[in-house]
Amino acid sequence: MDWLQIRTFFSLQGFRLCIILVKYMSELLEQALKLPFPERRKLADDIYESIETSPDAFSLTPEQESELMRRIENHRLHPEDGIPWERVMAEALARK
Repeated sequence: MDWLQIRTFFSLQGFRLCIILVKYMSELLEQALKLPFPERRKLADDIYESIETSPDAFSLTPEQESELMRRIENHRLHPEDGIPWERVMAEALARK
């Protein structure tokens, strides 16, 4: 077996695995959507909590971290430029 044949074999195996995983995920979703509302909500909460507590759930890129630090510093220096949450929420709700 030459390199091209090996690469093709593993590419096909990876493609087949992706198809199997997508099918499995679709079946899981289909089953989850059949659950009664309280059980679906509990499942969603459990999944969200597992993501939220993951160490890299909310990791920032260096660019994002830099931008966040820039904005925090800007707010520290000019707090009067901020918009109160109540106003933001009122404007968002008014757009509906």
